[in-house]
Amino acid sequence: MSVCNITRTTPNIGYLDADVFDAMGFSQSVRFGNMVHYAGVAPLKGGLKNLEVIGEDDAAGQIEFVLATLDACLKADGLTREHLLSWTIYTTDIAEFSAHAALLSEWVGPYRPASTIVEVSALFLPKQKLEITVFASVPDGVYFVNDVTP
Repeated sequence: MSVCNITRTTPNIGYLDADVFDAMGFSQSVRFGNMVHYAGVAPLKGGLKNLEVIGEDDAAGQIEFVLATLDACLKADGLTREHLLSWTIYTTDIAEFSAHAALLSEWVGPYRPASTIVEVSALFLPKQKLEITVFASVPDGVYFVNDVTP
């Protein structure tokens, strides 16, 4: 749906089922102008009836799943890691997360976004250890599925 040049999408990338987005009232990505914001990507998979935490006791596994999901989100919008502007990482254990921070550095390579890391007391599901929100730049000439092209 596009209103005032805002495009909201929830690409089918094998992440969360549409019923989760519908029940919670959010879109995976929202584009305005040359910016796109990705809702918190979490180590979750499935629908309301079978929602599961990926890697329940494995912080590295959760980070890897979230980064792969971010890659899929970017790709669905015609973007890559090169377009990252900033991210906010929420974790339930900053020390455990820090032990695996190299996974982030390897994933972003030379395209390091501005970053904020916050420790929180809990996330959506028990055993969920992190969630990442992302802002990315959309180059001129890249159109989303619901965009109106000139």
